[in-house]
Amino acid sequence: MKNGVHLQGFKGYFEGTKAIDIKVGDVLVWNYGLLSKVISKEISPSGKSVYLITQSVTKTVNGEAKYGMLRRNRYNINTLLVTNPLVLIDPEV
Repeated sequence: MKNGVHLQGFKGYFEGTKAIDIKVGDVLVWNYGLLSKVISKEISPSGKSVYLITQSVTKTVNGEAKYGMLRRNRYNINTLLVTNPLVLIDPEV
């Protein structure tokens, strides 16, 4: 399996995107379907890491989006992250 990521709370593997390829405005999907929107992206001076500032997003019963706190996380440029919409992949590939 080449770019497969398993998320807890879901069956199967989903297509992952390398952290270096994530763009501002992308919505990331985490375990159990939690969502966060990418607010900004910085590349470290060495070029080995990517810093993403994300904000958690929750949908209310009325369909409105509620935004939570900002987080700044560091990822290796090759770390696979799952973006919305989810793309299910075949584990045999």
